[in-house]
Amino acid sequence: MTQTRMNVLIAIVVGVLGLAALSLVVAYYAAFSLPGTSTTRIDHEARSRELTWAQGAKLALIQNGTVTKIDCPSHEVQVDRAAWAAVPVDTKKAAVQTLSRICLAETRLGHVTLIDNRSGRTVAEFSSLSGVTLR
Repeated sequence: MTQTRMNVLIAIVVGVLGLAALSLVVAYYAAFSLPGTSTTRIDHEARSRELTWAQGAKLALIQNGTVTKIDCPSHEVQVDRAAWAAVPVDTKKAAVQTLSRICLAETRLGHVTLIDNRSGRTVAEFSSLSGVTLR
């Protein structure tokens, strides 16, 4: 099965199952480690795989409805307040780590801040120094 078909299949499953599927999406993408690139030589194929993985994960998380916007250049992710509140703590932590991996693939910096899309209040953060912080 091609990566595109897999991403479409995941998006369909997430759309049908709604909020309950967030943990499945996070588990699926957390199971794969990002392919690394050498610091001395850029491996264009690995970089392409990273970006494909990140785009599929972004699509699946946004279609789920819990995540409303992922802006990796600003390291900011907006979440729906009500949907985020309903997510179990373990799933929240895994989702924050997955979102940081998405931004790592796109910007080479894994820091990410999750904010409430209505109030702008920070609900979670991830940095390599402090790990996941839920508020």
